[in-house]
Amino acid sequence: MPETLMSTVTRISPVHMSNTFSRNVNTTGATAILTTGTTAGIKVYESLDKLEADYPETTSLYKKGQVYFANNGEAVSLIVLTSTKATAAGEGTPAPKDDVDNAIAVVKKYLYAGWDFLVLDEPNADLMAGISNFMELQNTGLFFAYSNTADDLSKLQLNKRTVGLTNPAATTEEVADGTYLDALDIAVTAKLGMLPPHAALKYTLGDLKYIKPQDRFDFTPDDLKVLDDKNIITYAFVGANPALTSSRTMGADMHIDIMRGLDWVQNLINSRVVELFKNSQDNGIPYTELGFKTVIDTIRTVFSDAFNMGIVAPKVDENGNENGMPDYSVEYVKPGKLSQSYEQKREMRGVTTSYKPAGMVEDVYISNTIEY
Repeated sequence: MPETLMSTVTRISPVHMSNTFSRNVNTTGATAILTTGTTAGIKVYESLDKLEADYPETTSLYKKGQVYFANNGEAVSLIVLTSTKATAAGEGTPAPKDDVDNAIAVVKKYLYAGWDFLVLDEPNADLMAGISNFMELQNTGLFFAYSNTADDLSKLQLNKRTVGLTNPAATTEEVADGTYLDALDIAVTAKLGMLPPHAALKYTLGDLKYIKPQDRFDFTPDDLKVLDDKNIITYAFVGANPALTSSRTMGADMHIDIMRGLDWVQNLINSRVVELFKNSQDNGIPYTELGFKTVIDTIRTVFSDAFNMGIVAPKVDENGNENGMPDYSVEYVKPGKLSQSYEQKREMRGVTTSYKPAGMVEDVYISNTIEY
């Protein structure tokens, strides 16, 4: 990956996808960190030393970079997105709404620049809300919103592509001796980027370097319930081990692994269908039943692979027994049944997919009966 990307990376594809969330229903990724600067743009840093050349040790971005590279073994590059601050005309004061609009414009421009996770350089309630709402409308990527004030995260509660994280602010002494840096969001994404899409995140993401877990004797179940009711994750001791307290996103019934699995499925469908077009460029894909079936079979191979990776759940019979087959469907409208206008434009419409994601056990509740 080059150190600097000189132009926008745009996904050009014949595949257009939309998602519908139903309550009944690349394994490593880079993190992008959004900051402000004098010009809008993007830059890729392959090491902490290269980051330091632009952001000295005293900056918050350097400190987040330190946490990022420490937690992924410097195996994944850090992408920095820079937006500009707006100024109210004639006053020389920031215009918050315009600042948010500028930031969203940069994220939109570089949405397909190779990052899977987005964090902010510094907490900002207005910016978090704007970015969260924008990311919710996209087909890919997760936004990790961090704040020491849990109330800032509450308004993001319904957004499934946002992960809400909170931890107490570090003391001056803790920052000075390097035992704690206020960067839980980027520490999580650094570890997460090294894991397959369907990993058991709650217990896997322990031992975060530079991040201090909350002590289990100071952090009570009542404290956790306040956060858990709002789907806000923190970093504390679970039993004797440091771990995240949940794997849920801000959407109450969504988990990080499900959203990552969805991204994996969508991105692989996109790349394989594009590859199919590339390999068929001499003769093309005929607008016939055979041509449509070629596309559909390509899509089905993705779900088969996703099943083998544990992203798609197995089917079950009426007794709840698994039959070893993946629980998914790919439906399509045959060419003769489509509107003539679609055929004139050479558009294959009416392809719909659905699948049941495989979940992970996070907690066990046991009820004991004592007979005497």
